[in-house]
Amino acid sequence: MAHPLLALVAAPPDHDAPFRTPSLSRHAARDDNADVAALGADIVARIRAGDARAFESVVREYFTPLARFVFGFVQSYEDAEDVVQEVLCRVWERRDAWAPGAGVRAYLFAAARNRALNLRAHELVVSRTRVAVRDAFGEPPFESADADEELQESLRRLRLATDALSERQRLALHLRYEQGLTVPEVAHVLEISPRPTERLLARALDALRGALTR
Repeated sequence: MAHPLLALVAAPPDHDAPFRTPSLSRHAARDDNADVAALGADIVARIRAGDARAFESVVREYFTPLARFVFGFVQSYEDAEDVVQEVLCRVWERRDAWAPGAGVRAYLFAAARNRALNLRAHELVVSRTRVAVRDAFGEPPFESADADEELQESLRRLRLATDALSERQRLALHLRYEQGLTVPEVAHVLEISPRPTERLLARALDALRGALTR
C-alpha cells in the first residue's frame, strides 16, 4: 500500500482553488464536519452525564494515535503514554464541565500537544517534531526483492521533500493526512484560523508535488 500523501501530491493541483487542499470540496468538507460535530456532541453529552462506556470508547479510539503523536515531542514511549493518560484522566475527572468547543478530536490533540510542550524544553521541540514526522513518513514496507523500484524512488523523494518543509508545514501535514484531522481541527491544534491552515497545507502539498515532478 502506497503512502497516502503519494497519491495526493501526484494528482494535478486545482488552480481554480489554489488555497483549498485537494481532498476537500466545499460541500464535502461541510458534510464531513457536520457528521463529526454531531457524533462528537453526542459523546460529549454522554461523558458529561457520567457515561463510562462513552469515555472508554474515546480512550480506545484516541489513545494510540495520541501517544504516537506525543512521542514526536517527548521521544519516550513511557512519557508519551503518561501525557495521554493525564489528558484523558483530566477529561474524566472534570467531565461535568467538559466543553470541547472545537470537537473531541481537535481538543484531545491540542491538549496533548500543549502538555507535551510543557513536559520538555521548547528548544528540543523542533528536533523532536522532526523525528515524529520522519516516523510518519518512515521506511515503507516494500523490502522484498520484487518491490516496485519506481514506487520506492517516489517514496524516497517524498521523504526528502517532507524533511525540507518547515516544522509547521510538516506538523500540519502529519495531523491532516496521517492522523486524519479535518482542516478546522488542524487549525485548532496549530492555534491559527482555518483559512491560513488551508494555505499552509496547500503550499506544503505544492512543494511536495514539485519535488516529485522534477
